Amino acid sequence: LDGYAIKGCDLQLADDAIGSVTPPRKGGWLLFGSDSDADHPVTAESTIIFYDVGASKRITRAIENNYVGSNFRVINASATTVPTNASDYVDGKIHLHAGNDGDIYCVNRTGSTKTFHFLFL
Repeated sequence: LDGYAIKGCDLQLADDAIGSVTPPRKGGWLLFGSDSDADHPVTAESTIIFYDVGASKRITRAIENNYVGSNFRVINASATTVPTNASDYVDGKIHLHAGNDGDIYCVNRTGSTKTFHFLFL
């Protein structure tokens, strides 16, 4: 894997909290999951994402159906800011936001504390 920037990290967020992670490069693939269930990842809170935190500030779900990643919302509007108020986001969902500072922001509106797993490829 010489020359590849691969990174993994966990982010624990209480309900209505906002956190961020810094990807290893400005664009790539992100495997995202939640293991709020002790036995296995929660499929509705797990998905594959293409991200760009460079010029376009874009997050796109590669898998989108009624089951896999169904608890997600992605924020792709002009993205000239970073999220600061969780109540601005839809309750009951996980929101991923490409910030103008090069980070990916996660907003937890699921109703409970969750640990989110990020694997950047």
